[in-house]
Amino acid sequence: MKFTLIALFAAVTQLVSVSVQAETLAQAMEKCRSVSNSVKRLVCYDQLAQRANNLEDSELAEFYANRPVVVASPDARRNAVNNEVQTAPQNSFGLEQQLAERKSAEASELRSVVGKIEKNPHGKLIITLQDGQVWRQTDSERMSLSVGDSIVISRGLLGAFYLSKQGNNQNIRVKRKS
Repeated sequence: MKFTLIALFAAVTQLVSVSVQAETLAQAMEKCRSVSNSVKRLVCYDQLAQRANNLEDSELAEFYANRPVVVASPDARRNAVNNEVQTAPQNSFGLEQQLAERKSAEASELRSVVGKIEKNPHGKLIITLQDGQVWRQTDSERMSLSVGDSIVISRGLLGAFYLSKQGNNQNIRVKRKS
């Protein structure tokens, strides 16, 4: 009699723990999705997988049934990594070389044609390119530009951009407006 009571108690607690575990597993999955730090998110999913290994195959299949699969695009993953690295300095520790390589892979210059030229109240140029980009002059240098001129916008040091007419060595400092 004692043996059957103990066995019955053990069976009931196992059934209760499996249903509780399945529910907490689903909650843990949602919790892991919301973690923004990729290393912490990976640790969370690893712990989740360890718990899932303890489930029976039928329970696991039931748990994952009818769940949509969401796959992030490569651009979304790259943006997430860039945002994460920018938000906390300790996240970029040791990644300086990869970040420098990624930055150097960006375009070093833009070649286009002037579509429209305006002046702001301070006499500085506002240049709209044919593709719709708007650049505004940030220094007080003078340059004669006209609609249809071929221009080159190149990167400078410390995030500066310089606009020059193609074939001319005179340049002005500009900043992208839109």
